[in-house]
Amino acid sequence: MPEPQPSGIPAPEPPANDAASPQNKRAKAVVRFGGSLLVVVSLAFVAQRLSQHLGVFAEHFEEVSIALMAGGLLAFTTSQLLLSSAWYLLLRWQGARSIRAADCHVLCGRAQISKYIPGNVFQYVARHLAFRRLGVSDGSLMLAVAYETLSFVIAAGLLVALGLPFFARQSSVISPPLAALAGLVAIVVLAGIVRFGRPLLKLVGRAPPEGSDLRVTQVLSVVPLYAAFLSLSGCLALALHRSAGGDGTLGLAVIPAYSLAWLCGYIVPGASGGFGIREATLLVLLGDNPQGLFVAIGMRIITTLGDVLWFAVSSLVARFQHAEG
Repeated sequence: MPEPQPSGIPAPEPPANDAASPQNKRAKAVVRFGGSLLVVVSLAFVAQRLSQHLGVFAEHFEEVSIALMAGGLLAFTTSQLLLSSAWYLLLRWQGARSIRAADCHVLCGRAQISKYIPGNVFQYVARHLAFRRLGVSDGSLMLAVAYETLSFVIAAGLLVALGLPFFARQSSVISPPLAALAGLVAIVVLAGIVRFGRPLLKLVGRAPPEGSDLRVTQVLSVVPLYAAFLSLSGCLALALHRSAGGDGTLGLAVIPAYSLAWLCGYIVPGASGGFGIREATLLVLLGDNPQGLFVAIGMRIITTLGDVLWFAVSSLVARFQHAEG
């Protein structure tokens, strides 16, 4: 069978409906409703704080240079290559030897925009469908997603652990040790998936190709890529905080604070792109002040436009590849 050509990369299609049991449908509906309710409450919290500090917020926003926002947008967009590079490695280790790094960058960029569809899962569905068309097996993709999610949680947990002294005196609402504990639990779960993932998938006929067994240390080697992505985003949040005249005593603690906020938005079902959850968490951690609000809204603008820019660039590259083919 000839190898699929990357120049013919198709656009991701919407997911097909599953014939799930009524019990599963009800359980999923309850989870979605709970996540959506939490999003609504978080958005109301952010909106209430915005109405309180609107004047000061607008003043700070006008003072921030366009160069800072543009630089942050470019840096965030470029940093997403770290995510697609980690995905490329995970797929290669799952037996997808014919996949090229360029294909991963393009397909991940085009699928990432789907995370803004309510549900916070459709980026995974779109990516799965796109890579299946390139011949990657269901088993390889399923294990790669599991490793990606756990590696992300581990990376965020490590960064959050660095800020535990700050969190202890700054917030009595959120328990950051739970985030660090989540990282430790993720390592244990990761070890279990590495050991038993392939045999379980083999039972249902979805095992990855033979010869693609992994070690826990091999999967953990991609954690620095995810940690670098979160650290860069945290540095952008720190730059915004200082440009708005934020409390200098916080120092680098803004970076683990953003990592914790990102983690909360990542794990809440129904939060499209972490919308609302991330901002509310940042306000709790950085304080109920205009500077904290400025960081929350500023980072939302940068990350959303960064996702749009990455999607646009990926689509242009895919069109160029198709024209050349």
